[in-house]
Amino acid sequence: MPEIFFTNKRFTDLNPITTGYQKCEPLYSRSVKKISYYIIHYVISGMGTLVLEGKFYKVCKNQAFIIPPDTRFFYQADKENPWEYTWINFDGKQAEQLKNLRSPVVSIDYSFFKDLLDCKDYPGQEADFLAGKLFLILVEMTKKTYMSNYILMARDYITTYYSHDIKIEEIAETIGLNRKYLAKIFKKSTGKTMTEFLYDVRMRMASAAIANGEKNITSLAHSVGYSDPLFFSKQFKKHFGVSPTEFIKKGVIAE
Repeated sequence: MPEIFFTNKRFTDLNPITTGYQKCEPLYSRSVKKISYYIIHYVISGMGTLVLEGKFYKVCKNQAFIIPPDTRFFYQADKENPWEYTWINFDGKQAEQLKNLRSPVVSIDYSFFKDLLDCKDYPGQEADFLAGKLFLILVEMTKKTYMSNYILMARDYITTYYSHDIKIEEIAETIGLNRKYLAKIFKKSTGKTMTEFLYDVRMRMASAAIANGEKNITSLAHSVGYSDPLFFSKQFKKHFGVSPTEFIKKGVIAE
């Protein structure tokens, strides 16, 4: 179980403490009540189980699992196919962004971890070498979270201002992203364009307004962001299969 120790330089942002590698025996396990730093294990081959604060996670090849400080944990190699992993222990302000991840298990390419043990080739600068590696690892791990946050911001903006004349450029500018990039990640995440999502929100809100007693088509159109009642009626019929007038008469309630 090679573990590399080096001078703790106590970097403020990302501070490597130790790194290492282990090819585990079947059912090899480790259990600790509390640590004061972060650990990231990367599974090179095999599989195992992580128990973090009472929750169970299966972890396999090409996945990393993250153990935060002040957390009870247990992990164990599989009986039939025990894992082989490399790990790094660290702390620092930038490490706190890992708390925003939805899961402690992250799929990530091996290329981000394969060189960790090479720090031994830089005597006296091991921590500097690993801090650079850690930065790239954290960027890769958290980029999906940041993308999710941008999607939520766009969705929130649309659901808040659907009654206004919203432009995609306006949403992108408010969030602080390039318009084309935002459009790309929004479609990839939701399966819809922002225009389609806005349309769905407006139709849902229109049907809700009718259910609450609104019967004036012009007022209804304006309340959901359409200045032209005729165009609104066409869009409404396209969505529900009936015009707003028929919808009102029949008392149809949309799903």
